[in-house]
Amino acid sequence: MKASEFILLFGRNCRPVDKYDVAIAKMAIFAVKFMLFLVIAFALLLVIIF
Repeated sequence: MKASEFILLFGRNCRPVDKYDVAIAKMAIFAVKFMLFLVIAFALLLVIIF
């Protein structure tokens, strides 16, 4: 799924997609992946400690 498709699917706006929209979507997708990575890493750390 490309960032532009992400905007077309989840964006509520009807105007054309510009490069700022693509950049925002890429940052949002990266942030979600980063949060998932942090949660998984924290869970693994707890499992190793306890």
